[in-house]
Amino acid sequence: MTNDIEMLNCVLQNAEMGCQGITSVRKSLKDSKVDGVLCEHLIKYGVNKMSRKIREYNGNDPHVSLLAKRMLETEEENIKEMSAFL
Repeated sequence: MTNDIEMLNCVLQNAEMGCQGITSVRKSLKDSKVDGVLCEHLIKYGVNKMSRKIREYNGNDPHVSLLAKRMLETEEENIKEMSAFL
């Protein structure tokens, strides 16, 4: 089961992974289609991990749970928006 600290760490890791990963990959690509596909894959990885952590969460702080769910919703929206460009 996931507690408050583990959930907050997961939220932080997902945000950092998304920002760092996308920035790093995009710097080295010239092909916009490949760039878009890689960005989508990175974000989907963040979504899968976050979904799993939310299911495992057994902490007591409703603010932590809400933050994690908002992060997941944001990641899902980003995927939808990106799919429109591919």
